[in-house]
Amino acid sequence: MRVPIAAVSIIAILLAAVACQGDVGPAGPQGPEGPPGAGSGDIASLDEATIASILEQMQEMTDADLSAPPKWEPVEYTKYFVREAINRYESEGLDSTVAHYNTQASVDGQWYVFIIDENQTIIA
Repeated sequence: MRVPIAAVSIIAILLAAVACQGDVGPAGPQGPEGPPGAGSGDIASLDEATIASILEQMQEMTDADLSAPPKWEPVEYTKYFVREAINRYESEGLDSTVAHYNTQASVDGQWYVFIIDENQTIIA
């Protein structure tokens, strides 16, 4: 009785595999359209201003920008956010850092920075 069950099982698996083979179905919904000229796959189709803008943005990116953890890992993203604030302080100084963190642009969803001086006074 074992042989027929095994044979039937193998035949069922083979039939299922054959049934899965066939034509590809229709394409699913697509995302929003990109900027004009995008999607041609040819960088030569981009105008010089667009290429210059992309290169400028790439040059401004730091290693930290490339290694930011996802926000759905809040502990790791919080550590990253604090490291970014410390890096800003070390590279730009206190006045620039305070000016930045006193703006709405420094708020990233639920993440924002408090800067407290040695007297426990909030300065940013």
